[in-house]
Amino acid sequence: VPVTGLALDKSTASVETGDGTLTLTPIFTPETATNKNIKWETSDDSIATVANGVVTLIKKGVVTITATTEDGNYSASYVVTINCSHGIGHDVPAEDSTCIKHGHGAYTVCNECGEIIEGSDAELPLGDHVGGTANCQHKAVCTVCGEEYGELGAHNYTEIVDSQFLKSVATCGSKALYYKSCSVCKAKETEIFEAGEYDYTNHVGETYKMNQKEATCFEEGYTGDTYCRTCDREISKGESIPKNAHNPASVWTTDETYHWKVCQTVGCGNIIDKAPHSGGEATCKDKAICSVCGAEYGELDSINHKHTEVRDAKAATEQEKGYTGDTWCLDCNKKVAEGKDIEKLEHMTVLVKAEEATAAKEGNIEYYYCENCDKYYSDEAGTKEITKEATVIAKLAPKIIEGNNAKIDKSSKEPVSFRSDAAFADFIRVEVDGKELVKGKDYTLKDDSIIVSLIPKFVATLTVGEHTLGIVSTSGTAIANFTVTADNTSSDNSEKSPQTGDNSNIAFWSFISVISLAALCTTGLIFKKKRVR
Repeated sequence: VPVTGLALDKSTASVETGDGTLTLTPIFTPETATNKNIKWETSDDSIATVANGVVTLIKKGVVTITATTEDGNYSASYVVTINCSHGIGHDVPAEDSTCIKHGHGAYTVCNECGEIIEGSDAELPLGDHVGGTANCQHKAVCTVCGEEYGELGAHNYTEIVDSQFLKSVATCGSKALYYKSCSVCKAKETEIFEAGEYDYTNHVGETYKMNQKEATCFEEGYTGDTYCRTCDREISKGESIPKNAHNPASVWTTDETYHWKVCQTVGCGNIIDKAPHSGGEATCKDKAICSVCGAEYGELDSINHKHTEVRDAKAATEQEKGYTGDTWCLDCNKKVAEGKDIEKLEHMTVLVKAEEATAAKEGNIEYYYCENCDKYYSDEAGTKEITKEATVIAKLAPKIIEGNNAKIDKSSKEPVSFRSDAAFADFIRVEVDGKELVKGKDYTLKDDSIIVSLIPKFVATLTVGEHTLGIVSTSGTAIANFTVTADNTSSDNSEKSPQTGDNSNIAFWSFISVISLAALCTTGLIFKKKRVR
């Protein structure tokens, strides 16, 4: 007898992970079919498995169990919704807020599904900065976040021996004087202090000679020792003067060609060490300087240019030739060398592929960019220039991609989430029915994408009925509608009469009104019949 159809004794079910298993029974058409072999399959064996009709529940989720006949390949499906039984949970202790991290209260998380089953992980407000010490240059630095806070401290003026605070150097008659300075910011104070030792190599004031002696033809002379009149210490020794030796002047006598010295002995006047000028280098501006006497001599060297610059240089572009520039002497303002032309550049275009715009970022059309001229073109050859703005495709208006048309029970203790496709960096605020919400009090915001979760305490303040949520970003406002339903745990008093803005008991009072009207009509009809009789 062939199989002509197949069904299961169940089509859908809602169970918990703690139930363990459930059994499905195939129903063949006809019941007398000969081949009753079945192939069992599951849509997700990580949620539930099946063997011979026995479904083993593994974790929370929705899974489809399919049975297929060997004879005729007939199929029947069974949708299982598995809820977590929250059998075992672990406690997450409360955490205090710091200046950079929001804390939270204690709560309990289900080990099986990861949901919060007791308490809340809602963020607490950030705390104040702590720690650190302020000085005159920097405010106190928070030991938690590393940011500065508070006011600057006072200067710490101390006696710091440093050349930048030196007022006067040490001499043979006084020690060095320094301004007091701040040990932190190096600010200089007007108060001074003395430091170090006397410097007997730095003599100030007048000097005098001692032990001078003139040379004669019979004995040597002596130029005399030099002494400091401030400290009376010897500064330098004198020199011997040979017998009858010439006493040349300390400076050279020069003319345009030679240099020499004259003997200073009274009545002598002999010329000593006469020689032509030598050394040095002439330029287009200056004559050579004699390396012996330091006198300027000779002629200018019109081709020796020491200081030059390039003028009128111009870079080549795709539109016109460039120029290397002419070389000019800065000393004599003479052109030293001519420059050369630089050939025009070729366009070096790079293809930029088109990219679609989204709510999170701008897109662009396909275009070509030339790195040499920093311009944009619609063709690879660079003959059709366009503006950069013409390549940009504006961001799309944001929209809600998760959570629209949600229904929320006023008594629910679970937050409800709405997700926008706008970029998280563009986020501005959240509104419900046009009123701006307070972050942390009315909703939470997930970092890395715009996922807004309305806090249950805030939902409880909303009236029953339709509401509109807006996630406002720089690219627009994403709108979602949601419905708040009646509080299933409301008191008896709240059910006796409908409240303003609450539609939860409208059906009940409408029913009472209809019954009352029907009773009134019936009473009138009976009264009318009695009068007729």
